[in-house]
Amino acid sequence: MLVYFPQLYPDELLYSVFARYHQHRGSISPKQTSLELFGTSNAIASLNFPCHLGVLSSQLPDRPQYAPERLIAEHTLLPYLLAYARPEHHDRVVANIIHGSTDGLALLLGIVASQVRQVDQLRFCPACQREMVAQYGESYWCRTHQLPSVLLCPKHNEPLRLSHVILSHENRHAYLTASVLTCPNTAPVLDVGLPSASSRLLLIAQRSAELLQQTMAAKTLSEWTSWYRQQLAAKGFLRHSHVDSKRLHDGVKLYYGDALQVLEGISSTIRQLDWLDVLCRKQRKSQHPLYHILLSLFLDSKPSSVSVFGAGPWPCLNPLEQHLGECRISTISTHRNHGRTVGVFACDCGYAYTRHWDNEKHALSKPLPRHYGHTFYQLLSKYQQQGLGLRATARLLHVDPNTVQRERVRLNAFPDSGTSKDVSNKKSVLRKNNNIPHLPRTDWAAVDEALLTDFQQAVRMVLQETPPVRVTRKMLERLLDCVGWTEKRVQLLPKLSHYLAQVIESTADFQIRRLYWAAKEMQQQGEPIKAWRIRRLAHLPSNVLPEVENTLLRLVECSDQL
Repeated sequence: MLVYFPQLYPDELLYSVFARYHQHRGSISPKQTSLELFGTSNAIASLNFPCHLGVLSSQLPDRPQYAPERLIAEHTLLPYLLAYARPEHHDRVVANIIHGSTDGLALLLGIVASQVRQVDQLRFCPACQREMVAQYGESYWCRTHQLPSVLLCPKHNEPLRLSHVILSHENRHAYLTASVLTCPNTAPVLDVGLPSASSRLLLIAQRSAELLQQTMAAKTLSEWTSWYRQQLAAKGFLRHSHVDSKRLHDGVKLYYGDALQVLEGISSTIRQLDWLDVLCRKQRKSQHPLYHILLSLFLDSKPSSVSVFGAGPWPCLNPLEQHLGECRISTISTHRNHGRTVGVFACDCGYAYTRHWDNEKHALSKPLPRHYGHTFYQLLSKYQQQGLGLRATARLLHVDPNTVQRERVRLNAFPDSGTSKDVSNKKSVLRKNNNIPHLPRTDWAAVDEALLTDFQQAVRMVLQETPPVRVTRKMLERLLDCVGWTEKRVQLLPKLSHYLAQVIESTADFQIRRLYWAAKEMQQQGEPIKAWRIRRLAHLPSNVLPEVENTLLRLVECSDQL
């Protein structure tokens, strides 16, 4: 049992407690101090990983504040270092600090391989030192000031100063207190850049200090990635389920501004923003807390984008369940289809439906079933065994007869399938099942001939319009109610493609046709054929192609031959 041990001050670094013990005891040998505290003279005065805390705690009174876990949580930097580490590393690091050696812990947590430079020279805030002396009669080292991401004092918003205490290899057994000698008024001030960077550096310092005071729920690397992607989706930084890296990078640069130049002194790769891409994709190793702090602060500053599907939860529309209409769907997945945002609403009962935003009606489309749920297939199998008719089964299942017939085929092919999702994943097997009827192959030659006839008739209709209407593929497809259909099948419709290449009008061809029509209209009405009159009736712009202008001049010169 130790005869004397210093009082623990708020947010005091454990190294500072040992230094004050060394000073108060009047010891001149750091190794003697280590022997008294830890039972060994080889203990290292580490800033990040103090060791042998189990031995130290056993020599102190049986009080809660002296429990090794409490010492680690309240007087070391470990809550900060473990905030975003893997869950399996938490217990191992704490156990090594209490009972074993701390060798390899920095390598385990990725500190050695990190681009973030660690603090090797203790720092202090003059305002905090004055308050300590006024309240406790002595000053001490604050653990918050020793975090690499803290350049400003979170309490006083003043740049930190560098003390004379350097924890180098030659000085690793020394215990030096925060005194006037080690923390003089002439100590150099940390460079915090332009005043515009101070606000962001202060937010980073405050968030870093919060990590020391709270116990975060341990998450795996994949869970952190999923959480960030959810936040990015809510803030509008996901595009087609992929992170919009350019927009994200530009947003982070704009948000932090000059602060990134200051932080470059902490991490040489901070301005390259490679760490952003690492946090947003599958992570293979733990990243430094500074990177997590920067990304989380940026996301917190952005308002959630308003989804066209509204705020959740959303209702389940399964007509076969008692919870029909209850808002049980908490998350939805979205994708793009033909320029529209489609939302997939999936309930835990297996039922799922889709909706999209209708730009013409400025409203959400009607729900379309995507998966029918577990109950659907159970009842479908039951009614089939009972020999119930097609239409009767459709009425009981609240679907149309075609859906019943299609799902019966799938159910017969896979009787063990519980959901339509399981069935849809076996499409390749369905195609190989000889018992399932195959749709006949499309006779594209016959389709090409039929479409050629239809398009020829459509062209004749367009050419008869008065005043003339331009012949375009879109116009013809609109008349035949097949917009966009033929353009995707050009290789399968050679005759139609050749015909359309001949009849589709360019801008100049259409303008010339309108010129002839305007000239004939004026001649039939007995009006003098003038260039300006033809141009006005044909609605020609002031600037036209040379061939159109030449045609107009010829019409005026040869008006008697029309």
